Amino acid sequence: MRAVRQDTFRDRLIPYYFVVFFAALAVLFGWFVHLARSSYTGLVTQQAYEKGVDYNKTIARAKAQDAMGWHAAVTHAADGVTLALTDARGAAVTGAEVSLWLFRPVQAGMDLRLPMTAGAEAGLYTARVDPPQRGLWEARLLVKAGDAEYQISKRMVFE
Repeated sequence: MRAVRQDTFRDRLIPYYFVVFFAALAVLFGWFVHLARSSYTGLVTQQAYEKGVDYNKTIARAKAQDAMGWHAAVTHAADGVTLALTDARGAAVTGAEVSLWLFRPVQAGMDLRLPMTAGAEAGLYTARVDPPQRGLWEARLLVKAGDAEYQISKRMVFE
């Protein structure tokens, strides 16, 4: 005949361990729900309708730019940025007002806005650039020629 094992006090507490564990989870999840509800405003985008209308205008401008058929080549050297701009027939676009905006994708506050001047050759526009730091920069160019507007952006590394 086998001896019957007596339950110890610790053995009788095992069901309570499960209850305490799940009660602690419930308190923790309750805290998470409180944090989520108290910190979320429910509003993802301020003035969503106006931004949507503006986005539709941006799409329309991009389609109009594609329809113009202009071609732009942006190059950079150690001391500057050059834009070569031609229209749909391959003729150089002259008499345009070109502005250059350089900014660092990884660091705010170093933006440069420079006008580009017409170069010696037709359709060439240049700007002398001395960035405050070497490394990766995003160049965005805006060309205004009469009623036409053309934009282009390119990443470039200044060493």
